[in-house]
Amino acid sequence: MISSMVMSCRNSLQKHLLGYACCYAVVPNMEVNQMQAEYSLSDVLERMYQNQLALEAALMELTLQVEAQGHAEVGDNVRGALYTIGENAGHIKQGLARLRKLP
Repeated sequence: MISSMVMSCRNSLQKHLLGYACCYAVVPNMEVNQMQAEYSLSDVLERMYQNQLALEAALMELTLQVEAQGHAEVGDNVRGALYTIGENAGHIKQGLARLRKLP
């Protein structure tokens, strides 16, 4: 059950990332300034960061459900991964702030 939920989340994330990559690859060749700003690298990265935070929250919800069913070891493993995500979040946010300041 958990494996199918993870695969579903993974497939959904891959579709979103592919969509972002395609949008960014196409837009620089277009002449429309508004679209370029809408799909700027910093905007795409900001949205990916927001997706990361949403996935972190979703994984925590699933972790709580798994732990409630008595699978403490699985919960600990997921919490370890979530800790890494949380540690990296600050660095990502700082990098995005610097990127937005660039001309």
